[in-house]
Amino acid sequence: MSDFGPPPAYTGEIPQSIKTAKVIMQIYGWLLVIAGIILALVFIGMGIFAFSQGTRDSAAAGFFTLFMGIISGGIILVLGFITLKAAKAVEDRKNWGKVFGIIIGIFALTNFPIGTLLGIFILIGLLGKDSEGWFVN
Repeated sequence: MSDFGPPPAYTGEIPQSIKTAKVIMQIYGWLLVIAGIILALVFIGMGIFAFSQGTRDSAAAGFFTLFMGIISGGIILVLGFITLKAAKAVEDRKNWGKVFGIIIGIFALTNFPIGTLLGIFILIGLLGKDSEGWFVN
């Protein structure tokens, strides 16, 4: 009799490397949500301050700043929520979660130094040998 047993994907328990990638994706998702909220609030505050100056130029600058805060903060918030949804999909063995996790891991590599570490761990977990049997179509 063999001591090896079935691969982790078939025991019903999530492999450790994939679990680590999922947790890091959740952390990264929450960091994006927090960053989106802070960015939106700062830009909206600056826009309101510019509006309060009372000149025509400051009103235009205030409108532009307010608009950019809503748009950029909203985009980062949406990316954060999608990342959290993809982390749940990784846990649920969905292949689209793996694909999106790899994309997030690649983009996270550019956020030196913390994002780089998070991206490396996401990619190691989702591209490792444990992921071959874990994800289903």
